[in-house]
Amino acid sequence: MSAPLWTIDSLAHALPAPELRQEFLREAHMATLDELPGVFARWGRLVERYDASRPEMEALLRYARKHDGGLPVDLADDGTTDEWMTQWGESLRRAETDAA
Repeated sequence: MSAPLWTIDSLAHALPAPELRQEFLREAHMATLDELPGVFARWGRLVERYDASRPEMEALLRYARKHDGGLPVDLADDGTTDEWMTQWGESLRRAETDAA
């Protein structure tokens, strides 16, 4: 499967959080012409990883919703799970609101 032909706009919109979009836009606008392909490749890989992990993260969110915010016992928490779940939840709520 070939990589998508990204534009600055399409790549920025594919990122799941406003903070990531801002960081990407800052990098893209500050990059030299020689650096730009690397910036696009790096952020494109991030979007691809995000898209690939989406079904698992959505399943985890559904589980947390059904269990009062609890996570499966076998899921190790390195201290960032709450922040990650909050960001995902906010992203999903925004996506649901935007779609309506």
